[in-house]
Amino acid sequence: MGKKYGMKFWATAMAMFLAVALVGACSTKNANNGNTPATVKPENSSVTAPQEETANATEEHVTLTWYFPGNVQKMTDKATVEAEMNKILNEKINASIELMPIDWGAYDQKMNIMSAGGEAFDLMFTAPWSNDYYKNAAKGALLPLNDLLDQYAPNLKSVVPEKVWEATKIKGNIYGAINWQIVAMPYGAQIAKKYVDKYDIDVASLKTFKDFEPYYEKWDEDYPAFFGGDQFTNAPPYYGFDSVGGDNSVGWVKLDDPNLTVVNQYASDEFRNIVETYYSWREKGFIPRDAAMNTDERKAALNNAGQFELPGTFSLPLKPGSDLETKAAYGEEFVNITITEPLITTNRAIATMTGISRTSKNPERAAMFLDLMSSDKELYRLMASGVEGKHYTKISENLIEYIADSSYQPNSDWMFGNQFLGYYTTPEAAEADIWAVTEKLNNEAKASPLLGFVFDAEPVKSELAQLDSVYSEYSKGLLTGTMNPADKLPEFLDKLNRAGADKVIAEKQRQIDEWKKSK
Repeated sequence: MGKKYGMKFWATAMAMFLAVALVGACSTKNANNGNTPATVKPENSSVTAPQEETANATEEHVTLTWYFPGNVQKMTDKATVEAEMNKILNEKINASIELMPIDWGAYDQKMNIMSAGGEAFDLMFTAPWSNDYYKNAAKGALLPLNDLLDQYAPNLKSVVPEKVWEATKIKGNIYGAINWQIVAMPYGAQIAKKYVDKYDIDVASLKTFKDFEPYYEKWDEDYPAFFGGDQFTNAPPYYGFDSVGGDNSVGWVKLDDPNLTVVNQYASDEFRNIVETYYSWREKGFIPRDAAMNTDERKAALNNAGQFELPGTFSLPLKPGSDLETKAAYGEEFVNITITEPLITTNRAIATMTGISRTSKNPERAAMFLDLMSSDKELYRLMASGVEGKHYTKISENLIEYIADSSYQPNSDWMFGNQFLGYYTTPEAAEADIWAVTEKLNNEAKASPLLGFVFDAEPVKSELAQLDSVYSEYSKGLLTGTMNPADKLPEFLDKLNRAGADKVIAEKQRQIDEWKKSK
């Protein structure tokens, strides 16, 4: 499941909050007047790059390197998968792929070091929340893809609606290839069914995070009901906002504001309400005293032991079938509680992308590879699920079951291309035809009024860096109830102002006003 905390949690633990993927993240409103291109059936697509140009670009065999975050221990047999993928790639584009997974905790730092050092490689996962897309584009770490996509990746360009491509553009340039998955997200919560039954939870009554309090009062398990955590910046639409630039960057816009006025979200009633509630919950014992020291690893260990929170997040991006995925991961039933309507935002639309490094010696072949990952079902399924008979058993045409202790099980289909080419891993998901449901959601969801607007951080990059430091200093304490908001919230806001919050908000407003004139 896919926002900073949310998406990471989906990817690393396939935990009860699995997003965005993550990921992740869509249909929108743009210069195409909302018209959706005809869906290409990728495995039978007749769209191809010009044959002569493609032939010239594939005369010499090359090896492409692809960096992405993940659970490396779940991909120890990647060599077998590479060998099978390369049989296809050798035949179709005269290339081989070398998969370079990096543990989640080390990924951003590794990519920053590689980019700063000018190390040669070809492909990398990038998003606003991981290996920051905006920063990579600003510092020239990514190649513009407009011409490469048109010439060498026509299937990829066609399968993703034009309005979604608009969300990737920075000063007119596309720097990330969309990994096509759910981009329209409702927000809500996911609760283990055993808690719904035991505590007689009235699911229909849960409309805001405060509605969970009566059930925290009943909690009698010997593990925490809730750890708190940043459930504000990872879910702006849950609170009626859309973010501008990075999700934790000062300056959001109210979704119902026709003037698109930029405000300091940390000075809003919504933020004050959540931090005051968290402080109250910690004082009542609902949140443990050491919550600020909690880690994703600790949560994952508790989840693996069947010790789930109630819920772990109430502002979770909920994709169709996420409850089934969580059941597959933990062997227990979960209940999805949808609180908001599905919405497509810029950050959700670009929540999972693959960029071509500026140091790539073979950008044309890299683009061809991305095209195949969005159009060749066999290649995609190898990458996402491994080799039949070795890593999984095929139950039916589109349904598989992973072999116990499989040495290749990334659990991050949303990161690799066109997820709608993938297998189902539960009979319930296959029966419900979740991919078709998801595509329908993408096409029918409402779009944020800011969809397609991309903030250029360059004019205020020093202020943003200072503001990020202030956010890091206060956010964990305020969002675990550890800090008393009566004195720490005003202190936080004062430091934000002194770090340049007003200047950043003014710059965001200026750019939005200019963008509105161009529409």
